[in-house]
Amino acid sequence: MRILHLPDVVGGHATELARAERRQGLDSRSLNFYRSPYGFRADIELGLEGKGRIQKAFAHLQALAEFRRGFDVYHFNYGSSFLHFAKFGISHLDLPFVDPDAAKIFTYQGCDARQKYPTMHRNEALGSDSAACFEADCYDGVCNSGQLDKWRRRSIEKADRHAFHIFALNPDLLYFLPAEKSSFLPYCVDRPDLLPAPKVDFFSNGKLRIAHAPTQRGAKGSRYILEALDILEAKYPTQLEVDLIEGETREMAMARIAQADLFIDQTLVGWYGAVSVEAALMGVPSAVFINEEHLTFVPPEMARSIPFYRIRKHSLLADLEYFVRNREQVWHLSAAGLRYASAWHKSDSVARLTGSVYRRALKIDM
Repeated sequence: MRILHLPDVVGGHATELARAERRQGLDSRSLNFYRSPYGFRADIELGLEGKGRIQKAFAHLQALAEFRRGFDVYHFNYGSSFLHFAKFGISHLDLPFVDPDAAKIFTYQGCDARQKYPTMHRNEALGSDSAACFEADCYDGVCNSGQLDKWRRRSIEKADRHAFHIFALNPDLLYFLPAEKSSFLPYCVDRPDLLPAPKVDFFSNGKLRIAHAPTQRGAKGSRYILEALDILEAKYPTQLEVDLIEGETREMAMARIAQADLFIDQTLVGWYGAVSVEAALMGVPSAVFINEEHLTFVPPEMARSIPFYRIRKHSLLADLEYFVRNREQVWHLSAAGLRYASAWHKSDSVARLTGSVYRRALKIDM
C-alpha cells in the first residue's frame, strides 16, 4: 500500500505518522510544499517559500501532475490539497484530477475547519465566552469579517464529496465536519530523539518555574495568562519565576520548556496542543483549558485520563495561585502526563488507527 501525506506537515504530525506507517510495513511518504518554520522535515520538500506568485502556482500544478497518480491513499493534511488557496478563495480544485481509484483521507487540525461565528454562537448559548474566536486579535483578526467561515464551509463540502474518511486533531472541529465519516485522531507526537529525557528534579533554584510559549498570543489567551502571572510573580517573588518563550528555534524552546516545573499551554482553545504532549514526554506538567463540552468526541477512557492541570479564563488567577501554593502536585502530574502521552500519542498507536481506515477504504481484509 502506497500512501502520500501532503501538502503540509503542520507541527510534525504528518512526518511522524508517515514514519510510523512505514514501521508497520506501509510504503508511506510525506510531502511538504513549504518548509516548516519549526524545523519539521518531510520526505519530499518542494521548498516554495520565497518564490514568486507565478512560480508558486506553476509548482503546485507541477506537483499535481507528478503526484496525482501512483498512490493508493492520498492523506491530505490541514484540510488542504494540491490546489487550495484560502487567500484567493480557491478550494480543492485538484480533487477531481487525483486518481479516482485512490482513497482520499483528510485531516483537519484547527482553523482549517473551525469557524468563528458558529463557535461564538454555540458558546454564547452555553453562557460562555471562553473561546479564541471571541478574541478580535486572534491571528490578527483574519476571521473577523466572516468570509473565512463561509469559505471553510464550502471547502469542507468539497472535501466531503471526495473523502472516504475525515480525521480531526482537535475535538471541537467535529462540530463542523460531516458526522457520518469523521472521527477524532490523537496527535502523533513521538520524538524521543529530539526531546530531553523526562525530568526528575523540580524547583532547581528553589522557585516554581512556569513557562508559556505562545505561537500566537491571541489564540492562546496569552494576555490573560501573562496578566495573572504578573500579579502572582509580584505576590510571590521568592517562590515563582516566569519564562515567556517567543521567537526561539524549536530546539531552544523545547530546552527551555524542559527546565520548567509547569508549562501553560492555553486558556481559550478548549483542548491541548501537541506542545503539551511534548512537555509531558519531558516530564513537565501542563496547564490547559479543557472544554468539557468537547469531550463527547473523545474516546471515554482518554477523556477520563487527561492529566493536565485545568485552568479557565475567568478563574485563571485563582487557578494558578492554587498551583503556586500547592506545587508538590508536579510529581503526580509529571508521572501521569508521561503515562498519558505514551498511551494515547505514540506514533505507532496512531498509525494503527489510520492504517485500519486505509484498509477499509481499499477493501483490504484486516
